[in-house]
Amino acid sequence: METMNVLPYTPSNDRARQPGTRGLSSWRLSMRPVPIFILALLTPLILLTGLAVGPADAGEVGSAGMLFLRTGIDARSAGMGETGVAGATDASAVYWNPALLALAPGTQVGLQHMEMYDLFRMESVFASHATPYGNFGLLLTGFYSDEVERTELDRVGEVLGTFQPYDLVGGLSWGKAFGTVMVGATAKVLYERIDAYSGTAFAMDLGIAHDSAIEGLRLGAAVQHLGSELTLNEEATKLPTALRAGVLWNPQLDSAAWARRIDFSGEFLAPNDGSPHIHGGVEFELERRFVIRGGYRGNYDTWGETFGAGFRNEHLAVDYAWQGNQNDFDPTHRISIRFDFEHLAP
Repeated sequence: METMNVLPYTPSNDRARQPGTRGLSSWRLSMRPVPIFILALLTPLILLTGLAVGPADAGEVGSAGMLFLRTGIDARSAGMGETGVAGATDASAVYWNPALLALAPGTQVGLQHMEMYDLFRMESVFASHATPYGNFGLLLTGFYSDEVERTELDRVGEVLGTFQPYDLVGGLSWGKAFGTVMVGATAKVLYERIDAYSGTAFAMDLGIAHDSAIEGLRLGAAVQHLGSELTLNEEATKLPTALRAGVLWNPQLDSAAWARRIDFSGEFLAPNDGSPHIHGGVEFELERRFVIRGGYRGNYDTWGETFGAGFRNEHLAVDYAWQGNQNDFDPTHRISIRFDFEHLAP
């Protein structure tokens, strides 16, 4: 049976890199090659599934429910313009692309806190663990708002009380590498409560990634939130299904060692309730412990530029992201912490 060995990558200038912190440049796979039909079979399947629930099925903007599901769970990707389908090579892959879990070494546990528009908040816990049978992941997310006043249509202006709406997500993921191709899937349970009404839905994500023949270039694609409708008060709402496809490029230039300290990311997002979007970002490693980031989210009425920074060592990563919002909305602030326990790897 074929086995996977994940080996730390050291560039020609012997500058050490920290595990699982820099996208493609941090890790390489050492495996016997497998037939190319794995890539040829799964890539069209994921892309066709995504297109079937993306632009071809696009409804009016906002016609899908639980839109917070389109928000990532880590500040690193947030600072790079909400891009991660090809670059999230740590435990956050449980959200972005479960196939990338194959590149997450050892055992990792991450936490994120987000504050959006000074009204909504999101807490996330994500984890991954490497095994000989593939890498497994766990995702727990809660999204909630400040208290909302309860009124009635025929009693306008009269406050009858308050309530606090919230959403919960729980998911289990698996990802495995076959040569330069990685595949993965996530199964999720979704719960929403608004005042006296509540509903449950089930969803899944499918992902694929490929380390291309061009050194330093990775491709990734994922279909997210594909599942049943959520019913509240006898009214069904479709989930915010979307296709993500993108690239991560870490220039491997022998003549310019500084280029290896940069990651460029680009992503195409096709939702099922509106027009497509383009995301892009960059990460630059100032020195071994510190990074800065910037990005942009295009074709949105509200979202726009992003910035971020991070600190990391062998067992800890701390990241912050600032995301600008237009139309007088307050900016979004996100902070995440990830603990790496590489010594627990099998």
